[in-house]
Amino acid sequence: MKILKEVEFKKNSKTKIIAIVGPTATGKSELALKLAQKINGEIISADSMQIYKKMNIATAKLSETEQCGIKHHLIDCVDLNDRFSVFDYIKLAKLALNEIVNKNKKPILVGGTGLYIDSFLNEINFDVENCNSEIRMKLLDELKTFGSNYLFEKLKKIDFEYAKKIHPNNHRRLVRALEIYYSTGKTLIKNEQNSKPKFQKLNYIKIGLNFLNRQTLYSKIDSRVDFMMRKGLLAEAELILNLCENCLNSTAKQAIGYKEFVPYFSGVSSLDDCVAKLKQNTRNLAKRQLTWFKKDEKTNWFFLDDKSDIFKDILNLVQTFFNSNS
Repeated sequence: MKILKEVEFKKNSKTKIIAIVGPTATGKSELALKLAQKINGEIISADSMQIYKKMNIATAKLSETEQCGIKHHLIDCVDLNDRFSVFDYIKLAKLALNEIVNKNKKPILVGGTGLYIDSFLNEINFDVENCNSEIRMKLLDELKTFGSNYLFEKLKKIDFEYAKKIHPNNHRRLVRALEIYYSTGKTLIKNEQNSKPKFQKLNYIKIGLNFLNRQTLYSKIDSRVDFMMRKGLLAEAELILNLCENCLNSTAKQAIGYKEFVPYFSGVSSLDDCVAKLKQNTRNLAKRQLTWFKKDEKTNWFFLDDKSDIFKDILNLVQTFFNSNS
């Protein structure tokens, strides 16, 4: 992956940006696209999977045609086997934000990866010197030898609060949290707190999408998985898993939409069982996303089953925000 030079936000001014958040299958990408068309905006993706090339169907990535000519940043810009972290994300998101603002367009941040969104909006200045490849390789060896639960138990003893936020099988974040602790003697959350700037240069609002009825969300998830299967998800999963077969820390091995089919390709489980597992894992992901996003009491939540058309209300909120002097 090409490493880009970090840039700074414009001095002596606050850049306005809106963020669209919420669980998977709530139509965040579609809303961002409609807003961008109305307010002359461009989109910055905050999806930890859509950033990877070739991972299309499982990530619900909009095709070039579906993007309708609206510029989408941070999609398809990292190779499958490249290491990519929240630190890399913030650097690229800053570049994208400056590009958008310099074109006099309005930035729209959208996605379901809460860590990316909150770290960027709160302008966390992560110290890249905290990266320690020797410690990381040792942790990866332990992961391979003893499994993720072994490392997860370590993390719970060190940083129980952060451990509650991630799944034991999220190897990337699990290893990263332990790496930071063993490198600095401080937890990842403590490092984040110490990295917040005294003066924030971003002025933002969050728009949250959800359903009042949780079962409606789950039905949407199940329907979307069925649609992905008809679209060719099985073939994509086979391709991605084959490409990443020999990579220990491969994103595909932990990405929802691919790992569930390993038992099918191995002849251990039926396709129906794997699809059912995918639906369950996606529902669990939605629960974790909601837990994360509900922490921010300032989020403006819109419930998709409350009104037949909420777009007008969201558009009014966004236009008022951009037109205000604050």
